[in-house]
Amino acid sequence: MAKNVREIAVDIDGFMKRKTLNVWTLPWVQLYEVAERERIKDAFQNDLRDALLAHSLQISYGTNAVTIHRDANFGPQEFKK
Repeated sequence: MAKNVREIAVDIDGFMKRKTLNVWTLPWVQLYEVAERERIKDAFQNDLRDALLAHSLQISYGTNAVTIHRDANFGPQEFKK
């Protein structure tokens, strides 16, 4: 049985904390493995986005990869012209 989005969000948050990652970029095939799914529909993507927000994580779905990052200022830079 496929994991629900809350379980997946907990797994992702735990993995990122163990690895001390602020950003995790993974190919789509790896997201399928993490989610234990054969198909990922738009509704699942939206639900996963909402579940990750509860862990202060943001997710971006690209064509070739998915990026998950902490919703924090983890790499502050001062902008100067």
